Amino acid sequence: SGFTMHRSRDPFRKVVCLSFLFAVKTCCYEHLPAERVKDLAGKAECKDAGLYNQTCLLHNAIYDPSQDVFYLFVRRSQGSPEDVTDLAVALIGLPQEPVAVKIVPYDDDRELEEHISSRRLWSVLGLTVRFNALWHSNWAHGFFDGLYAAFVGLVKFGLQNEVYTTFVSLDSSLCPFDYRNAYLQTRFPACWVQEAYRLFGSVGDDAGVLLEQSHLKQDELIHFERIVLGAGGHGQYTSNVALPGSNTFFRFPYLPEGEGVPRLFVNRMYRAHGFPPLPARRNARDDRRHILKLRAANVEPFSAQERAAQKAAIVELSSDNHSGEVIDAEVINWEEIQPFRKQLEIIRDTDIFLSGPGTGQFYSLFLPDGAVQVNLGAQIVQHSPTFAEEMLGGSNANIRALYMHPKSVVRGYSKDEVISLVMQAVHAIRSGFEIPLANPKGERSSDHGYACHMRPTGQTSVSDLVFEFNTLLESGEPLSAACGLDLALLRQLKRAYGLKEALGVVEDCDCVVCATCGNMSAAK
Repeated sequence: SGFTMHRSRDPFRKVVCLSFLFAVKTCCYEHLPAERVKDLAGKAECKDAGLYNQTCLLHNAIYDPSQDVFYLFVRRSQGSPEDVTDLAVALIGLPQEPVAVKIVPYDDDRELEEHISSRRLWSVLGLTVRFNALWHSNWAHGFFDGLYAAFVGLVKFGLQNEVYTTFVSLDSSLCPFDYRNAYLQTRFPACWVQEAYRLFGSVGDDAGVLLEQSHLKQDELIHFERIVLGAGGHGQYTSNVALPGSNTFFRFPYLPEGEGVPRLFVNRMYRAHGFPPLPARRNARDDRRHILKLRAANVEPFSAQERAAQKAAIVELSSDNHSGEVIDAEVINWEEIQPFRKQLEIIRDTDIFLSGPGTGQFYSLFLPDGAVQVNLGAQIVQHSPTFAEEMLGGSNANIRALYMHPKSVVRGYSKDEVISLVMQAVHAIRSGFEIPLANPKGERSSDHGYACHMRPTGQTSVSDLVFEFNTLLESGEPLSAACGLDLALLRQLKRAYGLKEALGVVEDCDCVVCATCGNMSAAK
């Protein structure tokens, strides 16, 4: 029960509500007339490798909600060996069951009609994107495990600028009521994340549609005119140095040289919420105001000592003149700021962003050109520092990323150390570093995907590998093996670059410095 809706073919893809009983979270479709059944011959275009990072564009796919299966009806006279092979497409970069695409050959229109006449058939016109969302009550997971990965799939086919219907599988209990209700969005974060999914697909058109897989009627079939699915190896769970699609990872034929998918994603999100794309700067000094804005994210991994140091630093930076600089500094409790549009309004106007591990770091992708992200790190595993999602610094070539000294992270940094790092960020901006950065971080990512991601801190983190976090996976496989890490070479590099000396460690360790040897908390 719910809406009966019809989607028009105009460029803005308007949806007109004909009738409704009450507000629901799914949308229905136009009923497919019998005379159009002959137009349902299917076709699949797929790119990349199997269950790892394959994306498929299906034409005239018939979806069965009761089995979570897509069917492509292919006329035998038109079929090729590639066309008649069933597909299994991964929707997210985790070990989940892939969605099945089954090929059904037929000889004539009558046989095709017999295949689908047993159940009522609805049609979704235009382009649709299917993905899975996990833990979407946390927006960073909701965006960068599923939505971003699906967007990378769109870019493969040059469809990144098209409006589409969002078709998502998610845990509906995380937003148990109407996700579009503004009040509920302040109570249930998953609600505003779902609204962001819808707006992202429609690029801000309020008539945009979000289909939830679990809310579809099980006794009906759905025809998708065009649908893109398959985002397996394209999210944060399969990145170690940079998000897939970054300048430093791999390039797509549809994008200009130097254009990365993260910036396309960010600008589309801005447009979806009523903002223009981020303005381009040639260097960090361009069009820069006199008083710089610093915003600090209040995140969970910080200890009481770290929070006190940050608070004292923010107070001092806000009240004093440091080297001729007056800084507008403020700590932001992001969960208290709704709707999401207000968060975007803050971050796009930030010059220096202070954060630690976890969700807060993902705001750095939305910073304007020439901004600086300051990563304070955290000690989540005893005696070992982590900077968590450092790969975000390698995903945004338009900002600088600075990091607290690892020894200070383990020992517990002071107010003065926070202020010193912020002033380095100020100097970087005032010096006018060039944009984009020639090489924000590295040249390529690991190919080991989600297995390497399953580490104790729960993030994609190079620092966890450098310090050889010694946790075994559930399979019993050491983390270094899961990530394909050459430990001998890593330790050779740690010696060659003087990591032990830089951290003030005096203990002799086979690993040079790691989580189990080389206590940095005792280092001078």
